[in-house]
Amino acid sequence: MKLFVVLVLVALAATAMASVPMCSSDPVPNSQGWCDCGASTDDAQIESVTISPSGGTVNKGSNVTLTVTASDTKTYPVDTGSTVTVQVKYGIITLLHHTYDLCTLLNDTPYKCPIAPFASKTLSISEMIPSEAPSGKYTGKATAVDQKNNEIACIEFAFSVQ
Repeated sequence: MKLFVVLVLVALAATAMASVPMCSSDPVPNSQGWCDCGASTDDAQIESVTISPSGGTVNKGSNVTLTVTASDTKTYPVDTGSTVTVQVKYGIITLLHHTYDLCTLLNDTPYKCPIAPFASKTLSISEMIPSEAPSGKYTGKATAVDQKNNEIACIEFAFSVQ
């Protein structure tokens, strides 16, 4: 589960502009396992997220890779004070609800704060799902806000572990 927290946070950090599936009331965001839950006033929307292996099911003890392509619409850099709030559920049970410092999360990536505006980025991250993770369906939501408390982007996601 640590993997999905990190991956979603990186996806949000790589802010983007494009037309993607918007979230609905359906608990599974879309066939790719994610959707853009941001408002039309967000500084960015996630352009593309590729999760592999594809199919929305991850085996315990296997690697999962997330690739995000994005370009932002902000007129100022994202900097210190930006945060990401992540909630992950296993069924109806909340396993994680935490707010992270965005710049700290980016320390191990090529992108460091301040993140320049109008920058285009492609980022891939791989992580192993722990063998101790319970089998079943996981859902989550991550929302990033900048240092001015403006929402950058939002993503909802769903995946299964077997």
